[in-house]
Amino acid sequence: EYGEDEIMSVVRKIDFDDPEQLSRKYQKEIEQIKSSDKLKVWGIRTSFFVDLTIKFLKDQPEVELSGLGIAVTTAVNVVQILKSQGIAEIKSLKTNLVFVRDRVQKPKIEVVLVKSQNFEEIYNRKQTLNTENAEIEELLLKGQEMVQLKLSDSPK
Repeated sequence: EYGEDEIMSVVRKIDFDDPEQLSRKYQKEIEQIKSSDKLKVWGIRTSFFVDLTIKFLKDQPEVELSGLGIAVTTAVNVVQILKSQGIAEIKSLKTNLVFVRDRVQKPKIEVVLVKSQNFEEIYNRKQTLNTENAEIEELLLKGQEMVQLKLSDSPK
């Protein structure tokens, strides 16, 4: 299992979908993370874990998400989003209380997700939309630059 430090040290710097851009320094770490089927969730943006889980599912048939303490909410939200988008289905779900230190118990959830029947179609549609959005943003930026140039060239 990989925790916050291992994942964040790599994910912040590397685009999983573009192996040509991978730094040699991080290639081994990324391959280890991608070959794992377990992902520890913690209390940061849900969208981060939704995207990361989708990337894991692209390369593997199933992924185990786990959350401890307040991260249980994040894990549940990730699972619900992926289910509602038709990307993943729940294979198994376990909950329990675990001792963390000095008799302190925290709730824990472990959810194994599998690709939905329509995973590839939905994944490809999302990739197309992401590409189209990037192109639109680029065109908007160029338009803003043109407006700025015209405004700076106009007589005062």
